[in-house]
Amino acid sequence: MAFTTCSVTTSVIAALDDLPNDVGGLTAAQLKAKFDEFGTNFVAWFNATHMGTDKIHIGNNPSARVYHNTDQSIPNGADTVISFNSERYDGDAIHDTSTNNSRLTCKTAGKYFIAAGIEWGSSSATGVRKAEIRLNGTTVIARSYHAAVEYLCQGVSCVYDLAVNDYIEVYVRQNAGVSLNVVVDPNASPEFMMVRVG
Repeated sequence: MAFTTCSVTTSVIAALDDLPNDVGGLTAAQLKAKFDEFGTNFVAWFNATHMGTDKIHIGNNPSARVYHNTDQSIPNGADTVISFNSERYDGDAIHDTSTNNSRLTCKTAGKYFIAAGIEWGSSSATGVRKAEIRLNGTTVIARSYHAAVEYLCQGVSCVYDLAVNDYIEVYVRQNAGVSLNVVVDPNASPEFMMVRVG
């Protein structure tokens, strides 16, 4: 979303007569108000034009970042959705820690930057590891494949246009021949986030 051109008059003081009290008939209070007029009008214009649920939120874009605080077992050869039972923050009721906690659900339509990161904890370096972001449980909107290494950290991200009630999830898959964990360690946990950028 582009910014709207400001329509507030900026030359309030310059427009006054050189002797505003004599010629314009302004009282001292009215003259003081002229010095505040631009600021007052600009704040009113800015709030009406750029703030609100259907507009850009400067410094307060709808966003959420969530994580999982325990290891999650991933079976061999099966797409598995990652759970996120904890929140770093949630500014738009995007996430629920109990109901469908794998999901981030769009509540304000727009373009979102979406990112996820996981760590595979394993002594196995066999096979391939996949991480992807899916829209509404089916459509893949970002994907990462990586040859297996021990304790692989894997990230995936994209920018995507979301409608109200669209939801996104993180799916993973591995083919090491045994179940593997997506792990929590002192420096990492499964992380998932989205922030509106337009």
